[in-house]
Amino acid sequence: MTIITLRIFTQRVDPTAGCCDVSFTPLKVLKVLKGLKPKISSGPDGFSNVLLKKLAKALCDRLAFILHASFRSPVLPASWLHAIVIPVFKKGPTSVTSNYLPISLTCVCCRVMERIINVELLNYLYLHGLISKCQHGFLHKHSTCTNVLESVYDWSVALNNNLTTDIIYIDFQKAFDFVSHSKLLIKLEGYWIHGDLLAWLKAFLSNRTQVVNVEGCFSDIVCITSGVPQGSVLGPTLFLLFINDIDEIFCGTGVRMKLFADDVKLHCSFDNFSYDLQIVCDKLTE
Repeated sequence: MTIITLRIFTQRVDPTAGCCDVSFTPLKVLKVLKGLKPKISSGPDGFSNVLLKKLAKALCDRLAFILHASFRSPVLPASWLHAIVIPVFKKGPTSVTSNYLPISLTCVCCRVMERIINVELLNYLYLHGLISKCQHGFLHKHSTCTNVLESVYDWSVALNNNLTTDIIYIDFQKAFDFVSHSKLLIKLEGYWIHGDLLAWLKAFLSNRTQVVNVEGCFSDIVCITSGVPQGSVLGPTLFLLFINDIDEIFCGTGVRMKLFADDVKLHCSFDNFSYDLQIVCDKLTE
């Protein structure tokens, strides 16, 4: 008989410092609309970035009202929960499906709302120091460069102290697609994200659908039951929060971690070759 031990996700912040509300003013909406990239591709609703960018001043008041109503409901139009997936060729034989990168086209109006929510959410997380210091992906002033610089510094210090360093690289397969919505919502509550914000995020993750478009031919509509929405603004932030506590697995083991989204780098320095990296493998399989 196999016994599975589930780690309880406890509260990460004092409830008095929670995040539950976001305001959608015409000024905020106007700023986001003006900052849209001038792309002509459109999402399920047929509106493109170029159109909304050019009509920013005329639309900001009405769109702000719609976004506010959606947030308070919380209800999202069906088209906002739908995505059109376009395969973009990368390299290699064109007949191999793995050589294509799936790009999801979503509604611009929904992305405008997501961007406003994402700014408020990240400000809250930064203010209370809730983002893991191991994470370097999708964060302001963080990149692959900062990840490498911190790693090289740690390894250089170990080398100067005549220590041996073992390094393990891990890339979780399709990590963004296998995020459990129920577990993600529990973790959001653990960061004391609640009220209208939590209710809207739950609606944002629910009842999602997508189709694949290949040269004008559409596949059947499929329902998305797990994962963070591809092509969305909030998707990367929600994924970071889902894996944010992964570094706690190695507390007290001497193993250090660096993250870039779902790419994990583990390293440990020691003064002899008796150290057994099996401890790392055991921790990852718990």
